[in-house]
Amino acid sequence: MASSSPSPAVASPPEPPLTAPQPTRRGLPPPCWSHDETLALIESYRHKWHSLRCANLRAADWDEVAADLSRRSSLLPSATPKTSVQCRHKIEKLRKRFRSDRLRSLTLRPHTPPSSSWPFFPFMESLEQPPSASLSGSPSHSDDADDSRTIRRLVSNGEGLRFTVPKAVRSKKMNPSSGGGKLKGVFSDAGVKPAMEEMRRRLERKRKEEMEAGTAGGMVEALRMVGDGFMRIEQVKLDMARETERIRMEMEMKRTEMIIDSQQRIVDAFVKSFVGGVKRKKGKVSPDS
Repeated sequence: MASSSPSPAVASPPEPPLTAPQPTRRGLPPPCWSHDETLALIESYRHKWHSLRCANLRAADWDEVAADLSRRSSLLPSATPKTSVQCRHKIEKLRKRFRSDRLRSLTLRPHTPPSSSWPFFPFMESLEQPPSASLSGSPSHSDDADDSRTIRRLVSNGEGLRFTVPKAVRSKKMNPSSGGGKLKGVFSDAGVKPAMEEMRRRLERKRKEEMEAGTAGGMVEALRMVGDGFMRIEQVKLDMARETERIRMEMEMKRTEMIIDSQQRIVDAFVKSFVGGVKRKKGKVSPDS
């Protein structure tokens, strides 16, 4: 009988090497928006939003807003590129903050125009205004569209300003190597003062109209309160007069009843005395006397 050959040993698979757990990656921090970048974003969004007649922006529209923001902020030293999604999220946050501050102002001061210490409040409020024909439809802007750049800056009156700077002027007045200024000479443009005056006149006119409307509303409310108070006083007087008349009638009825009762008693007493006298006289005059 033949002996069976030993079966070959099956090698076990090698164990996988132990690896250290991978550290969890943190999400990237949200983009940092500087003050000037935020102003440029508001201006780019306002221009696009008004061109669409205040309709909702689509993805392609937000791409155009991001591209316009990149052009506007190219002269800012600390500007970083922003995507269309970042622009949309930033506008949503700005709108949410604007609605909150506006509601708080109207709740605390219902008879005055809404205001806030938030620096972007007047710029977000300008989104609700129709576009100005004097600023958006000037011939110089349409003729020099290829050779100009729109800059949004914060001016002394707290409102935004949009103006154009030709390339020839920038080449002469802007020196990138100078110590302070990539924006040196920008505010010397000839169109700055008319645009600023126009913006100031519009805001002053709007605030004056709102204040007049608030004053008229306050006067109407005060007159209504005075009228309501007068009506309440007259109603109280009428109620008191009716109550006094009712009490007087009751007293008169009681007095009449007392007079009638006293007269009845007098008559009864007279009748009793008369009948008693007659009986006494009959008793005195008898047949036996």
